[in-house]
Amino acid sequence: MSEHRKITTIDAAGELLDWSIRVLLDYHSPLPSIALATAADNILAHIVRAKEGHLSLKEALALERHSHPRENPEPMDTLRDLIRYGQRDDWLMAGRDLETEAIELIARGIIDLHGLGGTVSYEAERFRHWVLQARPELREDEG
Repeated sequence: MSEHRKITTIDAAGELLDWSIRVLLDYHSPLPSIALATAADNILAHIVRAKEGHLSLKEALALERHSHPRENPEPMDTLRDLIRYGQRDDWLMAGRDLETEAIELIARGIIDLHGLGGTVSYEAERFRHWVLQARPELREDEG
């Protein structure tokens, strides 16, 4: 008989982000990395809504299932909507720099996770070092 592991919602988001980082860095696969980071982002968004007191987590999840893609989405939102809603438009994927989009989504997830009191793992630190070395153009100017 197997033991069931108990995990908090924030820990689940952190684990998804860890796997998103592993898939990007170890397997060089940005699209599955984006899918994992999007799942973590969805969890974190629900936590934020629940903490704001406007909606319970159950209500937020129910609303999410019935929401629709935005009319004029930003590029990242367009890709996230593709993953969330299964839209199939070839123009959505044309010319995308998926690696940069994965990096941005993971970075935002790490920041959100930390802001909500979640544990930032070794993978997050490994990701930060990788971005600084592999993609120095993404680093913010320090002056």
